[in-house]
Amino acid sequence: MPRANSGYAWLANTEVATLLAQLAAGQVALTHSALDELPGSRAVEYLRGLLVAESCLPPRDPHLARYERWLAAKLEALERADDRKSIERFARWHLLRRLRDQSRHGPISPGAFLNAKQATTVTIGFLEWLHHRGTPLGGVTQHDVDAWFAAGPTTRKHAVRFLYWARDQRLVERIHVPIPRTGNATPIGSRLRLDQLRQVLTDDTLRTAPRVAAALVLLFGATLSQIASLTLDDVIEKR
Repeated sequence: MPRANSGYAWLANTEVATLLAQLAAGQVALTHSALDELPGSRAVEYLRGLLVAESCLPPRDPHLARYERWLAAKLEALERADDRKSIERFARWHLLRRLRDQSRHGPISPGAFLNAKQATTVTIGFLEWLHHRGTPLGGVTQHDVDAWFAAGPTTRKHAVRFLYWARDQRLVERIHVPIPRTGNATPIGSRLRLDQLRQVLTDDTLRTAPRVAAALVLLFGATLSQIASLTLDDVIEKR
């Protein structure tokens, strides 16, 4: 830690002291998986970082680990076995494999992590949508694909990765997968932008996190991946 006082304050934290005592007593194993089983907190992640820095734990990509834990919870929550099997195959053999390949060459970016999560979430929604239509994955037709992309939010485009993969794996027929549009949206005028900014700054009924994110978008044109990657060092001026 840069300052001794910060170190003393951190060690005096009840959660930190308890965690260190559990590690010393062997109640919590000195492994990433054991730390993963603890309730997530800044104290746990900071201690993990210290242990990695001191070579007590092997380094690992935090975004890769987060996606693996998130995926396991998502799979466990799926009720239909067929959907769970399809999602697991797609996520583990396509999305997760690509993330692991990226981690071998450098840290996984927040954008890649968020894209993998969204591709998984939208694919789950796609399979749920098919279920309500009474259509199994193997029976998907071009009409189904066109209907999926014709209605609903623009986030449905994230099903493209699954459809390409499913077609390559011959889980679906030779369907045409549309290319998502990536054009820029029409910019809003200054007056409307100021009105929206005034709302997010003064409307106390909105939660703080969305208000801050909206302000960053309206003021600086920040993207969601840029906002997600912000740390305290980015917003606190160092003296």
